[in-house]
Amino acid sequence: LLFIAFKLVSLMLNQDTQVINANPTDKFVLTFLILSIIATVFSENAQEAMWGTAGWHVGTSFFILCGIAYFLISRYSVWNYKFSMIAVAVNMIVLILGMLNAVGIDPLEMNRDVSPSDYGKYLSTIGNVNWYAGYLCMVLSLCTIIFFLSKNIAVRFMSAIILILCVINGIACNSDGFFFGI
Repeated sequence: LLFIAFKLVSLMLNQDTQVINANPTDKFVLTFLILSIIATVFSENAQEAMWGTAGWHVGTSFFILCGIAYFLISRYSVWNYKFSMIAVAVNMIVLILGMLNAVGIDPLEMNRDVSPSDYGKYLSTIGNVNWYAGYLCMVLSLCTIIFFLSKNIAVRFMSAIILILCVINGIACNSDGFFFGI
């Protein structure tokens, strides 16, 4: 809501009569947010729908934050090679931690308070294997596109390594969600 307010104030101050351009993805995100808000208003427990249930706390407020982040990034982010290298490094760390956790090695001691029977259900910094499987599907899809579209051999090599790590992690997390997502 703040983003929309700032954008409208900016348009009025600049006396810009230009209509805000919206591509199909923008329309989809906006429609999803509007439908989420309508569903929240008409739900039996609007507060729980807005803030999410105890434990997960993924409600309409989370979706609104994601929508705002999408619009801010899509409008104001400028591609920077350094940011992509940071993203590659972070993904490599998450994937390596996932592989180590899958074989019982916990270098960050994130599973210290997890019972031994539940140890394989939580991997890397993501946590639950099903959430991790969703993360793997996104990274795998992105790296596949980068691999086939990039002309730079170094970029293709790095995306190939991440692809291999994603497949290994997908098998290690033992979640049907990974195979269904693929």
